[in-house]
Parts: sequence; C-alpha cells; structure tokens
Amino acid sequence: MKKIKSTLLTFVICFFIYNCNGQSKKTEQKIEFELNKVEEIATQHLYDIIIKNSKAIKNGNKIILGDKSIEINVNVEFDGKKEGKWIYASNFSTIVKTSKTTEFNIGSIGIGNSREEAVNVSIQEWIAVFGIPLSDMLNNKNGYKISETIVFSGLMGIRGNLPKNTWLNGDSEMTAKIISHISQLIKSAKDEIVSVDIKLIIGNNGVLDGECKLGNKVSIELLNQLKTIEWPASGEGYLFKQFYIIKKR
Repeated sequence: MKKIKSTLLTFVICFFIYNCNGQSKKTEQKIEFELNKVEEIATQHLYDIIIKNSKAIKNGNKIILGDKSIEINVNVEFDGKKEGKWIYASNFSTIVKTSKTTEFNIGSIGIGNSREEAVNVSIQEWIAVFGIPLSDMLNNKNGYKISETIVFSGLMGIRGNLPKNTWLNGDSEMTAKIISHISQLIKSAKDEIVSVDIKLIIGNNGVLDGECKLGNKVSIELLNQLKTIEWPASGEGYLFKQFYIIKKR
C-alpha cells in the first residue's frame, strides 16, 4: 500500500518540479518542436485505430472523419529523470467537433529507461485509456447500452495486487455495476457526451483515496458515490484506473 501511495506522490512531485523550473527561449523553441513531434505520433496512433472501421484523413495533429474533426494538443507536465528512470508526464487535450464541440483532457505518465521509451509509454497509455473508447464512439461500435446511455470503455488499468477471480475484470458486467452506481451524476451533467475518469486506491476496507473526474472536472461527489461500491479487498492494496466516454440517448 505504501508503495502505491509513494508512486502517486512521485507523480505529484514531478508536476511541482516542472512548474517551478524556468525555461530559456532556446529551450522553449526546442520543447515546442518536440511537442509537435509527440502530437503527430499520438495522432498517428489514434488515426491507425479509427481507419480500421472508417475512412479518415490525417493532417499533422488533426484527423478528419466525414463531417467530424479531431485535434490533439499535448501539454508537458514533467520531462526528465528521477531515481534512474525517465518520466514523461503530459496532458493530452483532444477537441472533437461533431454537431457540438467536446473537449477531453487526459493525463498520462510514461516511465522508461530512455526519454523515447517514456514518451512512447505515455502515448500508448493514452491510446489504451482514451483512444479506444473515442474510436468506438465515433464508429458507433462496442458500446454498452446502460439505462439511457451508451457507454464506451477504455482498457482497465491495475497497479498493485488485485485478488484473482473478482468482478473487477474489465467486462460489460463490471461496466454496468460501476455506471449504475453513478447514473444520477451522469444524468445531471449538462453535456450530451460525458467523460468519467476514475482513479482509486483500494485496500482491505474499500476505497482509501482517489481522484475522479466528471467531464474533465474533479468531482468529490463522484468519488464519494464510488466509495459505496463493495470493491474487491486487498491487504497490499492496488490502484484501479478506468475511463469511460458516455453518450446520452
């Protein structure tokens, strides 16, 4: 459990260090150039998923899909070494324009032996968490019909020791169980498309800590509602991460 909390604390420290460091004009120009490369790589990964099911055009950090458009921008929070590993922490801002404009902000952290590896891990995690459900929503596939919504799920993330053979396995039943507990919060959200970003530290007696977002905003109500679920217990503890895109019907 201490190890999991220590990992989260490391991320917070990384953000703080980055925000406190000044940058020269030359360094800023280099970062801007490298950001453009990261955005193009991230866009390519997302494009590769989308074109499996529909025709699309990619141009730099933008994807055109019929009358829909997607723009990806990356804001780096931390980019450097810590304890012998390279850490690349960034926020991926994705603007999706359909009949309305929806923005998704997803934080992603990559850790590797080199900067290139850390950047690639960060992008791959973003794709697993967000790229898959976004592509599914745009192509109208793999959605779960729950109550008055269609739910598109990212891949479940676990760090730590999750007990075997529990309901926490990333399937449709797990999705239905979680979404049914927070359905009133989703219903009360003004937007037709709502994102739910869940990060929970779970121990022997349920949720110990966490951060949950509803439509890009931190929501204490969402966290408290999720605490009412009977989560699989673990003496050593684990970090549960799950992202959903929810479309109201």
